[in-house]
Amino acid sequence: MEHFHKMLYELQGKHKRNLANICLREFPFKYKTMLFGFANINYRAPEEMIMKIKISSPFEPVEEKYAQVVETYLLQRVFPAIKELHKSFYNINKEVFAKARFTCQEADARVVRRSGIEYIPDENVFILYVTIDFPLINGVAVSQKPSENAIKGILSTVNAVLESIEQVEIDACIHTNRIQKQIRDFLIKHEFCAFVANGSILPREKDTEAPLLNAIPFLAPKSLEITIHLDDGTFVTGMGIKCGITVITGGGYSGKTTLLNALQEGIYDKLPGDGREYVITVGNALQTFAEDGRYVSNLDLSPFFKELPGGDVAKFSTDHASGSISQAANIIEAICGGCKLLLVDEDKSATNLMIRDEVMRQLIKQEPIIPFTDRINEFYQLHGVSSIIVIGGCSEFLFRADRVIMMENYTALDVTNDITNYISPYRLREMPPKKMQNCRRIIPRATNHEFLYFKNISTTEQRKLVLDDYSVDITSLSTIKNLNQMNTLSSMLGWLLCDQQANNDELIEKIFDILNQLFTGEKAFNVFNINERRFYEEVRPIDAYSCVNRVRGVMFTADED
Repeated sequence: MEHFHKMLYELQGKHKRNLANICLREFPFKYKTMLFGFANINYRAPEEMIMKIKISSPFEPVEEKYAQVVETYLLQRVFPAIKELHKSFYNINKEVFAKARFTCQEADARVVRRSGIEYIPDENVFILYVTIDFPLINGVAVSQKPSENAIKGILSTVNAVLESIEQVEIDACIHTNRIQKQIRDFLIKHEFCAFVANGSILPREKDTEAPLLNAIPFLAPKSLEITIHLDDGTFVTGMGIKCGITVITGGGYSGKTTLLNALQEGIYDKLPGDGREYVITVGNALQTFAEDGRYVSNLDLSPFFKELPGGDVAKFSTDHASGSISQAANIIEAICGGCKLLLVDEDKSATNLMIRDEVMRQLIKQEPIIPFTDRINEFYQLHGVSSIIVIGGCSEFLFRADRVIMMENYTALDVTNDITNYISPYRLREMPPKKMQNCRRIIPRATNHEFLYFKNISTTEQRKLVLDDYSVDITSLSTIKNLNQMNTLSSMLGWLLCDQQANNDELIEKIFDILNQLFTGEKAFNVFNINERRFYEEVRPIDAYSCVNRVRGVMFTADED
C-alpha cells in the first residue's frame, strides 16, 4: 500500500491522463495478503478503471468443478459490503466527478459462471474485479487523498469479509452442490424430469427471491415419493416427476404456479439458504408463454396450423405475431433447440392454442388451429419432449396426463387415479403425426466488406437489446434474470450476427460454440478486452437460442443444405 500511496501522491493535481502510470503491470501493489492493480480501458476517460484484486484464498483448495460455487458465495458476501461502502462515499455537496464510484458484480443464489470473479485452482487464489471511477479535481486533475481512501476502503472491506467467512460455510456450499449434481445424475439415469425435495420452501417473499417466512414446507405425496441414495451413505427424499405428461391443478392461490416457478428455477444449482436447493429440473427445460407482437421468421408452424393468412404455414414470417402464433412459435423453436421439458402455465397461454372443447369443435367447422392438447402426447412419444402444465379452468389435459398433481393450500396431492372416476366430456383426438422442424440456420447479412461490426450495442433495463438496426425484446425470457446476462446475450449476438459463416452450422450448435468460447475460449470476455466496463453472467444455450429467434431483422433458413 505504501508504493501505491507514493505513486498517487506524485500524481496529486496532475492531469488525469497521468493515472495511466499506476497501470504498470497486473498486480504491482500490495495490501496485507492481497495484491492489486488497475487496467485503463478508456483513453478518453482515464479515471474509469478496472481494479483487480488477487486474493490468496484463506480456504482449503477447491476442486475445479466446485469453483463456481465458491465464486458465487464470495460475490454474495462481498457485493453487499462494497455497496454499503460506496454509499458512505456519497456526498450531496460534491460534484459527481469529485466522488469515488465503484462496484463489484452482484450474485444471487444461482450457481453460474460470472466474469466478476475468477478462481485459479493451481494457485488457490481468487481474482476479484471492481469497476472504479477515480475522483477528480474539477473533472480533470488527480485527487490523491479521496482516491487513496476509496482504494483502501475497498481493500479493507474485502479483507474484512474474507476474515468473517468460516471454512464450514464453504464446505456447506460445496456439500449442497455435490448433492445437487448427484440428484441431476439420478434424474437422467432413471428418466425423471424433475425432483422436489421434502422440506423445500417454494413460496417467495413479495417482489424478492427470498424464501417466504413461515411458509408451508413442501411434502411429496406418498405415491410420488422417491428416495435418492447419495455417495456418502445419506439420502434425500421428495417428489419425483417422471418424464411424460404431468398436470398440476388446484384452485386459485393454492400454490400450483408457485410449484411451476420453482421447477423453472430448478434448472440452476443454488447456494444453501434459497429454500429450493433440492428442487432440481433437467437443464434443457423451458417455460413457454403467449407473446403478442413477437417477431417470427421462416418457421414451420404446420404442427399447430392448417393454414394462416399472409403466408405459407410451413415457412411463416410475421413482424407482429398473435398470441396463438407466438406461443406456437415458442414451442416449435424450443423443441428445435433441444428442449426436452416444456413448462406451461394456463394463465399465461393463448387459450385458443391450448384447447378447444367439444362444443366449439362442432360449432366451428373451419378452424385452422390445431390445439396443444392434440399434439402433447405426440411430442413425448415421438420426440421425447415432456410437458408439465398448470391448469385451473379446463379438464381436457387431465385425461391426457400420465400423472395429475393437485395443490391444496400449498400441499401436493396425487389425484391421478381419481381422474378415472370422471367421464371425459371430450372425445380425445389424435392428429396424424407431424414432422417437427429440426434444423434452423441464420442467414448472414449480405456485405461487400471484409468484416462486419456494430457501432452501437446497448442493453436497457426494459429488457431490450439493440445492435444498430437489430433489436430484440426479451421480456418473456423469464430465465434471463439480470443485466449481466443481457450483457452476455449482446456479446453473443455481436459475434453471431457478424459471422459470415454463421449458416455453416445449425443455430443451436453455433450458439453453443460461441457461448463456450466467450467464457473459456479465444473470445473469452476478460473484462480488460472490452470497450465498456460490464459484467457478464452465463446463460444457457437454449435461452440464447430463444433470444436469437426473436431478433428483429434476422432472417433464418431451415434448409440443411
